[in-house]
Amino acid sequence: MNDRVAIAEVPGGLFAVLRYRGHMTEARFLKHAELLRATLQRDGLETVGEPVSAVYNGPWTQPFMRGNEVMIRLRSGDPASD
Repeated sequence: MNDRVAIAEVPGGLFAVLRYRGHMTEARFLKHAELLRATLQRDGLETVGEPVSAVYNGPWTQPFMRGNEVMIRLRSGDPASD
């Protein structure tokens, strides 16, 4: 096993997702997280927890081809699953 690889289990649920391309940096992630959060708030959707980053390509992939996502879990209305 490689020490540089971390596996994290994320509880299931309903997530709002915003995809963006290019290098994944903390600043870009925060910018897109705020954009997604503002859109959800505008649409009256309640969120649970903090935004999660998903990065799909290795560092050798050209920036215009890289796929990144910011995900925010939505409140389902079921207290047992939120």
